[in-house]
Amino acid sequence: MNRKYIRGFTIIELMLSMAFIAAMLLAIAMCILQLSAIYTRGETLRQVNQASRTLAADFRQAFASADPDAITITPNGRLCTGKVSYIWTNPQGTFTNNQFSDNGTFRLIRIVDSGGKYCEADSALPVHRNSRINRATTNPAELLEVGDRSLRIHSLQVVPAGDAPIAKQRLYIITMVVGTDDTAVIDATGRCRPPNNVTGQDSNINYCAINEINLTVRAGIE
Repeated sequence: MNRKYIRGFTIIELMLSMAFIAAMLLAIAMCILQLSAIYTRGETLRQVNQASRTLAADFRQAFASADPDAITITPNGRLCTGKVSYIWTNPQGTFTNNQFSDNGTFRLIRIVDSGGKYCEADSALPVHRNSRINRATTNPAELLEVGDRSLRIHSLQVVPAGDAPIAKQRLYIITMVVGTDDTAVIDATGRCRPPNNVTGQDSNINYCAINEINLTVRAGIE
């Protein structure tokens, strides 16, 4: 009786096959990591851009119904239009009085503030700009609740475009910087540090984004 012998794979062939499969799995893993990083970076940028658009629309609406003479901005993170006020904290924590009376925290809120009391001088009223915000009476709305990224106002400036109101209207130029709030990965120029930079401050660029907005609004058109 004839016997048929079936020849199997040699050890070298098995090793080559395993090496090829390992290389394929490594390539797939690298692709997945790269796609995940791209998605994370895109999501961070999307949330910062969405917050910027939301703030721009809110400022336009608030300024449109404001009396140009009533608009005030203070150096401790408060902007008052005479009807509503915007109060924010920053990552450095320098605006220590910008918090709720019950020790609650916020990033950027819009409150009902008839007459702009929260922007008045320190000794003018019992409720002055160094007072904590009364949550019960001001109906605060947090404007930086976008997603899972923690965002902050890094700077906000409002300057009139012109010397005096014309027909009870005035243009204002608003410059604000909105971004993620991890200051350890933001350099002195206000930009995200690259990974493994020479200062030793590692930055995960996928979770860092800064957006500067220059906005021209008109007050007193409603």
